[in-house]
Amino acid sequence: MVDRETEQAMIAELEAGRAGTESAALLRRVADVARADAEQPVPEHAVRMAKALASVRRPSERPSLFERLPFAVVFDSLRQPVAAGTRDLQPAHRQLSIRAAGFVLDVRLEQEPAAQGTAMVGQVVEQKGAQAAALAEVPVLVLAGGDVVGRALTNRFGEFQADGLPAERLELCVLVRDDALIRVPLSERA
Repeated sequence: MVDRETEQAMIAELEAGRAGTESAALLRRVADVARADAEQPVPEHAVRMAKALASVRRPSERPSLFERLPFAVVFDSLRQPVAAGTRDLQPAHRQLSIRAAGFVLDVRLEQEPAAQGTAMVGQVVEQKGAQAAALAEVPVLVLAGGDVVGRALTNRFGEFQADGLPAERLELCVLVRDDALIRVPLSERA
């Protein structure tokens, strides 16, 4: 028989070995899950969103991953004259239509009365002659002062929505191709 002190030491050694075995088994399970995840393809929309975020966060002295497409504001409801006999009230919403290299962005900004902030609803289409094709799963980022404050993916109709946005210094970034970005300031001087 073994004395009491040796028995306690043996039990402690067995328990330490059991804990080590359990830790090793846990690490093996984690490694198996990581290997299985690595074998799964990354969804294309996730890659495009990551590229869009990287482009926005990149300091200006570095070259961008994307060509920034020139744009023209075709329509801005803030530039419309106020109807005769009405007071100069701030409109509850703003509509913009923007064209850039064969793409059309229609955007509506609304002040959310119940909640604080601004809501943005829009659509992105590619203009091909008389035909227009909606762009599905296109990453859309909304910036305020250089920070991302909203993000969305367009649906199959090219529509997107972002809520709870600040009212000032907004910019809209849309990754229309893998290598082309439309970045539009939405301040009143856009």
